[in-house]
Amino acid sequence: MNTRFSLLLTTLALSLCTFAQQPKFVIHGECRFKTDSIEVSYYDYESKKYMLNKCVVKDGKFYFEEAFTDYRKYEVGRYYVWNVPDTIKVVVYSDKVKVYNNPVQDEYNIAESYDYNSPERLEFIHLHPKSVISAEVLYKLLGIGSVTLDEAKKEYRALDSMVQRSPIGKIVLNEILMHDKIREGRIAPNFSALERFADGTTKPIRLSDFLGRVVLLDFWTPTCGPCIGSFPRTKALYEKYKDKGLSIVAVNLDYTQNSKDWFEQRKKQDINQWHHVYGAENYRAVKDDEIFALYNARGVPVRILVDQWGVIKGYWSGASDEVEDQIEQMVSALLE
Repeated sequence: MNTRFSLLLTTLALSLCTFAQQPKFVIHGECRFKTDSIEVSYYDYESKKYMLNKCVVKDGKFYFEEAFTDYRKYEVGRYYVWNVPDTIKVVVYSDKVKVYNNPVQDEYNIAESYDYNSPERLEFIHLHPKSVISAEVLYKLLGIGSVTLDEAKKEYRALDSMVQRSPIGKIVLNEILMHDKIREGRIAPNFSALERFADGTTKPIRLSDFLGRVVLLDFWTPTCGPCIGSFPRTKALYEKYKDKGLSIVAVNLDYTQNSKDWFEQRKKQDINQWHHVYGAENYRAVKDDEIFALYNARGVPVRILVDQWGVIKGYWSGASDEVEDQIEQMVSALLE
């Protein structure tokens, strides 16, 4: 046989073998409530798009299969399920989900059982440096301000290299880099958004429109209790300094984009005098110049104070009297 032809056949055989051995993520699912279909999706941070699959539910059962390339978190219905290179069983109820034969999900459930600010979450990272769930935990801790940027860098460096290279590991690195961009002293990224007024009309706005004024970016959702609890003091602050150069841009991070709840809460809390925008016009296809992408906005409440020249002067995660005091002191120092 011709040597070149023989090599070609060998290469082809190896390729077919590799293809045949590619692992798969398979779900044998059950729905314990009446429905004709269920969505299985995940957010691809590289393309900034949701990868959506709709599975048919027949006789209370559904099936999902996809090539396994790396560990990532899926949404099955409205519940999170981590993938593995194996076949798993998922039972979806109206108020919960149960996952079987999935050790990664078991680790995720353990981590999620701890309070958000509990030391057990940080301890989980220390005990599981080779788990992708540790990267997920670190991502959340940084997002809610439970660890400083320097602490997050240290914890990230301690993770196994395989975890660092995973999709969630890359997300954590991006989160760290984004936090570095929006820390105090940096120029605030210039966003593009569509302001929505109480009468239903809209107007395009950019952060650069506010140059010469102090801007408080207030990230919230209509169902966030701590966010709403901070509004009385923020309203008082606005009334005191609005004529001296303070503007407030309230950024709604509600992924469901339920405009009815949004407008009702704005009216109830009497905050329609502020500028109101979504973090993204479509959370399933975020654009690079939208607030959600530029500020890596995740948790609420978060407040970011930008001075008259577009420089970030403060970043606060969470709500407390101490946070409100610091914001008031900073605004006073800039406008008095």
